[in-house]
Amino acid sequence: MLADTNMELKPPDGFVSLNKASTSINQLVRVIGVVTDYLPPKKSSGTDWGCTFSLQDLSMINGTSQNPALRVRMFRSQENYLPHIEALGDVVVIRNLRIRNDTRFGLIGISCNTTEEIHFPASRIPIPELKETFAGGKTLLGHTATPPGCHLPTLAEQMYAIALHHALPSPTPLFASNNFVIPPPTGPKSKVGGKAVSNILNQKYSLIKDLGPQQYADLIGEVVKIYPGMTEVDIYITDYTENSFLYLYRTPEELAADGNPDGDSFGYTTNGPKKQWQGPFGQMTLPVRLWYPHADWTRQNIREGEVVLLRNTHIKFSQAGKLEGALHQDMKFPEQVDVRKFHSNPQDSRLDDLKKRKADYESRHGAVSLDAALGGKNKVLKKKPKRQKAQKPKPEHITLDGQEKGPTISTNLGHNQHIRSGYTDIRITPVSDILENPHLSYKTPTGIESTLPFINAKYRARVRVVDFWPPNLEDFSRRLDNSDYCPLASNSVSDSGSEADDSEIRKKWEWAFSLLVEDATTPSSIKEAPSRMNLVVAQDGAEFLLKMDAVDLREDTRALNQLKEILFILWGDLEELKSSNAALPPHPGASRTASSNPFECCIQEYGVAVPTPEGGVKWQRMHRMFATTVI
Repeated sequence: MLADTNMELKPPDGFVSLNKASTSINQLVRVIGVVTDYLPPKKSSGTDWGCTFSLQDLSMINGTSQNPALRVRMFRSQENYLPHIEALGDVVVIRNLRIRNDTRFGLIGISCNTTEEIHFPASRIPIPELKETFAGGKTLLGHTATPPGCHLPTLAEQMYAIALHHALPSPTPLFASNNFVIPPPTGPKSKVGGKAVSNILNQKYSLIKDLGPQQYADLIGEVVKIYPGMTEVDIYITDYTENSFLYLYRTPEELAADGNPDGDSFGYTTNGPKKQWQGPFGQMTLPVRLWYPHADWTRQNIREGEVVLLRNTHIKFSQAGKLEGALHQDMKFPEQVDVRKFHSNPQDSRLDDLKKRKADYESRHGAVSLDAALGGKNKVLKKKPKRQKAQKPKPEHITLDGQEKGPTISTNLGHNQHIRSGYTDIRITPVSDILENPHLSYKTPTGIESTLPFINAKYRARVRVVDFWPPNLEDFSRRLDNSDYCPLASNSVSDSGSEADDSEIRKKWEWAFSLLVEDATTPSSIKEAPSRMNLVVAQDGAEFLLKMDAVDLREDTRALNQLKEILFILWGDLEELKSSNAALPPHPGASRTASSNPFECCIQEYGVAVPTPEGGVKWQRMHRMFATTVI
């Protein structure tokens, strides 16, 4: 039992306890809970993404509830729209969650079209004594909110999240046998809520020093290098333990003494990059090749220097006779991602142990090796200030995990104030930089250059509409049972099955149109023609933009007129000019007659597999609008 002061903690107005929510079958509720378990996002059998996690609050553990936690399943059209849960102990706010008593899953909360979710990472929740920093309402508690357009967390929600996080005991996984989190290999039992529970020891967890060929291991390591390929991703990890079966990366001093600066004296080009190795030196680094779906998730979410957890990694010898790892697709759970960021946990000392080993390594090797790499003689070198050269800004991705953001370009002249984009803290990227993204070209660890057909990236741009397709607005919505538009519609049923109504998962009509836009960041003093690109506007991205559900526009005259009014805000009198056969700009830079004003929007790049006449498949690069709405 918890202290009486904790028992008095009540949810904010409009919210119910998780115990009360469990009795609200077939109703929409608002709940707040602490994450006690979670599974990584996975693609459903249809087009949706889904994730599962469990929430707990005081009502679930104070003796009044028969359930240890409320299981929640959420479905979204894109993976980025799902809750970004990082670790046990995170706090999640859910508005409009439907409670079901499902024949397969029992009591469960299911998302619907109006569901909003706010996630507070445990690592960013302050102690209750510091809550006054946020109580004034001027500072928001660190969070992510989905889907785009989700209302910001209220002051009451933030205060309750802080109090609840510290009122509950440290969470223990509820369905750990299927959970991604590796239980720490500590004592046989621990206490949660006054009850002794057995830890599920993971016998596959291993340090790099203990690895051998022909085994499967769960690994925790710092990412030293990442080499993204077209379908696979190679990562190099270290936990600062040594293994004699690994490639030997020699220090700059040793290489200089041997006259071999490339670090590949034995020709192990598979495990030894051509570029001079920056450390750690010695036999501490394990290369791991990731395949789908692990590669796709890693490419978007993992950066060098972060600590990752790799589950069920196949350890084997490379052709060069050195240890390497491989993480293939799970045949039983093909969409399961077995890569995750590894965070600190008071009950798990492995991250602290890794940091101690790293500090010990740096105290012995870091200063000397860095000094030698700079060309010194074991003394501190002062860098001379370099003259800064003006550089063209590089494209920057929109991320939901705290990626570094660039300065915002001030381009308010003629800005359409009636259109709002999400992620306003991300700087504007010119259309030309999106189309000519330098990341499309890459070099493999062995020095082979290649070009990708597309990359999974997101941007924010400033554009104006110059044309649209199809030419008739009545065709902006399509029937899902029309085989010409959706040949696989009969098979595109969501994974949710009986967990959600058909009307919530699949609609009879769907938005599908495209806009030709041109860059609106180029100053008028520059006579160079602005770059243009096609943007697909479809499905949830179109619903968010128009704030309308797709219907039969040929039958629903009222909806068609409403659509025209909304699109007039977007592109001015462009539709009237097209319908009257007025001439549109024949090429970029030609004199304009349409009255469309520039606006800011979010753009997502992706690829579509297109069959070739030879019977093969090639990837077509596409861009779509998202997180942009007419207000």
